[in-house]
Amino acid sequence: YLSEIAESIARALAPTLTGVHPKPHVPKPIRIDPNVYRDYLQAQFYFDQRLGEGETTASKAAVATALALFRKVATAAPGFADAQAGLAHALLVMEKGRELEDQIQHALHSALALDPENPEALTVAIDDANDWNTAIKYAAILKRGGIRTAVAAEGMSDAYFTFNLLDDARPVSLQWVKFDPFSFEAWHSLVNIDFALARYADAVSDSDKALALHPDDPTTLQYRCVSLAYLKRIAQAKAALTIISQSGIPKPLATHCQFFILLNSEGDKAAIAFVNSVLAHDPKGAGGIGDVGFMLSHTSATGEAMDYYEKALRSDRFIFGFYPGRSAPQSFLNSPRWVAFTQEPKYRAWAAVREKAKAELSKVKL
Repeated sequence: YLSEIAESIARALAPTLTGVHPKPHVPKPIRIDPNVYRDYLQAQFYFDQRLGEGETTASKAAVATALALFRKVATAAPGFADAQAGLAHALLVMEKGRELEDQIQHALHSALALDPENPEALTVAIDDANDWNTAIKYAAILKRGGIRTAVAAEGMSDAYFTFNLLDDARPVSLQWVKFDPFSFEAWHSLVNIDFALARYADAVSDSDKALALHPDDPTTLQYRCVSLAYLKRIAQAKAALTIISQSGIPKPLATHCQFFILLNSEGDKAAIAFVNSVLAHDPKGAGGIGDVGFMLSHTSATGEAMDYYEKALRSDRFIFGFYPGRSAPQSFLNSPRWVAFTQEPKYRAWAAVREKAKAELSKVKL
């Protein structure tokens, strides 16, 4: 009896005395039929073929197959947290207009009830959060559990990117591609972050890896094109433009690509004239109003750029996760109207959330 007490005291004091803290929560193993587990592995195989952006017919079919398999496994093994989390993740990817939200929440809550630190469930919880504080809470739980798997790295990268904490997002995305070098989503995420950080040479290099896995992904090609344009590698940028100008690919991707090619080859006036021409003949081809503001912010038309940003701020469609990143010219970010823009109540509220996320997540040490 005394030895049991001594052992309990030793366990309680060990972290303080030795600096070694207990390992993260490990869910209790459950017995799963081998055929059911095979279906789970097949579901993950198909789900890994998702593209996130620029979905193709083949990738959509793969996600649909994954969803059907996840449903099958979640029904056959309701106590298997990974299957419930995978189902929630697949539903989230498939969701259009929030009509699957009830199903997402049911699968997500089932997964978290079975394993409160399940990395994939926490990833879904972050991406599907209805408010910033909820996203911060789940991101802190995920980070506290340790970034030891590809899905944990994915969730943490998503969280940092959501709050525009790009310097923190990049190292985690590098972990993600290290854990799963054959994941297109991992490489695409890294390209996206590199572009936002104005690391154009890295964006091009990482796009090589992404395109080796999915050669015609239009959004990766867009980031590649614009990065090549910034690097003055115009011929290569035009090669990417040729691909994303094909029928069936959202026109704004080609518009942005061509804009930066013109800006870096023919100059400011040609780029502005191009945007104005697109807006006059095919406004949807320019993308959203924030996209137009972003393009024009790189030119001498800073007043027009701010007009579009201010429209975006007044719009219900404004995404408060948007920051120009480091790819916007510093001269624009120092302009009086942009500085005034950042003092608007809506923008300041978002900036406060970003700082809170930075502070809260920095407290959690890996």
